Amino acid sequence: MRIDKELFLIPVGDRFLVYAPLRNVILSVGTQTARFLSEIHASGGDIHAVENDPVIRTLMQNGIIGGEPEMKPEFPGNHDYAPTRLTLFLTNTCNLACRYCYANANIRPMTMPAEIGKAAIDFVIENAQKLCRDRIEVGFHGGGEPTAAWTVFQTLVCYARTKSDNTRLKSSIGMSSNGCFGPERARWIADNLDNVSISIDGPPGIQDEQRPLLNGNPSSPLLKEGIRVLDDKGFNYSFQVTITRKHLHQILNIVEYLTSEFNPRIIKIEPVSPAGRCYEQRELVPDMMHFAEAFNHAFEVAKHKGIQLHFSGMRPLGSHVACFCGAFNEPFNITPDGLISACFETTDACAPYANTFIIGKFEEGKRTFTIDSERLELLRSRNINQLETCQDCFCKYSCGGDCATRNFRFYNDVNLTLTGARCEAIRKITLFRLQHYVDEIERRAHPRNEELVYG
Repeated sequence: MRIDKELFLIPVGDRFLVYAPLRNVILSVGTQTARFLSEIHASGGDIHAVENDPVIRTLMQNGIIGGEPEMKPEFPGNHDYAPTRLTLFLTNTCNLACRYCYANANIRPMTMPAEIGKAAIDFVIENAQKLCRDRIEVGFHGGGEPTAAWTVFQTLVCYARTKSDNTRLKSSIGMSSNGCFGPERARWIADNLDNVSISIDGPPGIQDEQRPLLNGNPSSPLLKEGIRVLDDKGFNYSFQVTITRKHLHQILNIVEYLTSEFNPRIIKIEPVSPAGRCYEQRELVPDMMHFAEAFNHAFEVAKHKGIQLHFSGMRPLGSHVACFCGAFNEPFNITPDGLISACFETTDACAPYANTFIIGKFEEGKRTFTIDSERLELLRSRNINQLETCQDCFCKYSCGGDCATRNFRFYNDVNLTLTGARCEAIRKITLFRLQHYVDEIERRAHPRNEELVYG
């Protein structure tokens, strides 16, 4: 009888988690049942000796045994390049002087001409129409602060909204920002955007130390003013926290402060990476296993506040990915001078790894974009089917092989097959989250049952 290949037995204390990621099923079982399952999996589905076991029946009911093959996420390269999602790296200028800025903002100041942005918006709209999609997504990101190019920013937001409306397409418009845009601009943002990710590192003492204004003054007062306006308008925003070794022990206080003072939907926490200004300050980079332990503690604090806590190496249960990020699928991120970048950290032609991640450019005379097909296909080859170290890992469908640039830096080698920089920490965080699901079910619905299922 057929049995899913993607079935993992994970030891947790004196029990095991049985995890079928593509079925969204988790069971907690004892040692004897785990041994049965291991033997069944090895035999390819011979269940005659234990077919009356309640766990086996649960697996059969969920299609893990005897069901149709699992539905795997779509793998890059299975379709032609026709992006309907766009990110504009609007400018490399910024009003902050963050200690760890990965892009070294203000070193090579550039701002995108509106015509390049409009051409990119037209491109994704045309693709959506060809593919019979009902929406486009437009984001603003880059090596600087999008609102530092305020006039161009407003022009392109309005252009994207109007053009999509005129072509009967829905549009989702968002931005990654440092949040230091002040109350007046915050009101315009709340009225015209759908979501914003705000970089904030915690209470004023931490925020002002790590993310001061360009003139050296504290950024927290201006940041707080803008967020208050967003909260008053009930706007959808999330926080991105960059954690350093120095402040890792304060992670609980950081989450407590952010959830008490403001109303974010999600808080994403990432360890600082040794890039840009942080390249020569590697003492700021926390140990990944210490980060994982601290993150798991912070998860409980956020949960009690009703806030989702995210980390890039782990998607929530039920989210299945073939690759870590859009860099390895259908990337369409436009630099200020019109290059197509696959990676959010490659914000211009001088950025590290530009030879890997710059995959095309804007042709001004033709008002079109040309793609380097060979580079694109090379990037698309980095997926969990091709990464050998991912094959037997229970995290692969929620991690997608982890971030390539972090592995480049960890090994000091530009090799798309590299993994391992954060794998142990990702497994620790993912296992904690899986165990949390099972514990929650046990408390709520099955207080005495030995076998538990989440699906």
